[in-house]
Amino acid sequence: MWVAAKRTPAPRPTVTLLSVRTPGTPRLALLGVAAAFLLPALSAGTATWQEKASDHFQVFYLEDRVFASEVSRTAERLYSSISNELGFDRAVKKHHLAFWLWNDRCKIYLYPTRREYVLATGAPAWSAGFVRYRERVIHSYEGSDTFLDSTLPHELAHILFRELVGYDNPQVPRWLDEGVARYAEGSDREAIREQVRQRVRTTGYFPFTTLHNAQPRALDGDGVQTYYLQAESVVSFLIESYGSGRFVDLCANLRDGYPIDRALSFATGSRIASLQDLEAAWLRFIGG
Repeated sequence: MWVAAKRTPAPRPTVTLLSVRTPGTPRLALLGVAAAFLLPALSAGTATWQEKASDHFQVFYLEDRVFASEVSRTAERLYSSISNELGFDRAVKKHHLAFWLWNDRCKIYLYPTRREYVLATGAPAWSAGFVRYRERVIHSYEGSDTFLDSTLPHELAHILFRELVGYDNPQVPRWLDEGVARYAEGSDREAIREQVRQRVRTTGYFPFTTLHNAQPRALDGDGVQTYYLQAESVVSFLIESYGSGRFVDLCANLRDGYPIDRALSFATGSRIASLQDLEAAWLRFIGG
């Protein structure tokens, strides 16, 4: 439990933008933290963080206990559903990954207002969430209309995925990381498939060798939308076609240092042995 008796200026962390909301782009803007950050500071003269604890989460709040309880329940449900659907629950046992229990629980800080959240974290006012992946810490604010539906599942998936494949792992492509996070948001799979199908037939898509090296920040609005839709669609294809167990094998292969071609080949029994094979199979999957 952290108590602030007087407000002291919070250090402004260095942040890395994960995705920016431009007209027609994916749902929300999220931030990844690239530097150490101290415990949250408050603008109020005197304030005490209240805690709502569950098996895998500690939700800290200042005013809205009802919202904090809803966040706690939703976080536990998402932790179970994401772990199960992506196969991460089996990976925890198979690869002896750390459980999110006791002092290792994920911490969620909810500020009373967007303004308090922005002042404490240094995040842009348009952001819906602010995350420290390595420390399992998520910041947002009470009453955010996107936090439960989009920000929380997206960020939890990023944390779970990165814990499986390793932080700063050069073998892990950005599209796979973002595809997992978008997939976890629970979009209508068939609707996404149809959107991607239409893009393949009209405006086009990223060849997989281009997708593999692309950075969303360098793309224009339409390119960003195509990138995220395509990334989510490829993850959906891999899980639906090969199962979550094989998908975890792919992630584990990347964690163990194998390049993407070999990681795919080992995980799919040599049926997909290159990015070109993956592209051809994916195109058949979406009906492009």
